Amino acid sequence: MCPDKHKQGGSMLMMAMFILVVLAGLGFALSRVLSTSSDTIVTEVYGVRALQSAKSGLESQLVAVFPLGSSVSEPAACQTDALFQTLSVPGLENCAYLRRCQQEDYATAGIRLYQFSVTGACQAGDAVISRTLSVDAREGL
Repeated sequence: MCPDKHKQGGSMLMMAMFILVVLAGLGFALSRVLSTSSDTIVTEVYGVRALQSAKSGLESQLVAVFPLGSSVSEPAACQTDALFQTLSVPGLENCAYLRRCQQEDYATAGIRLYQFSVTGACQAGDAVISRTLSVDAREGL
């Protein structure tokens, strides 16, 4: 009768070990899912911040070329940034933008075309998330 009790004890131990291994695997999988979800949320938040920094750069570029309330009939020449311009606005810390501008004059048609492009970038730890916006503008008829 003793050998049967040892067989039952051994199979119970094996079943307990199996259950522990399965539960450990499930716990690991759940922690990976939560970690991935957290990383996705951080990327989305910093993506929105990068978009807002690109909008800020685009608006500053448009105001520089087409000043509001100005009586000047000729818009200013557009400038391209050599380096990223950092933002110190609350909510946009660790963010910057880089402005690019091209202009072409069509004297025979009496128009000037502008192409504005701004890349906003935000850093979150080792990751850099960026968004780019572009706008075309025309001056003259």
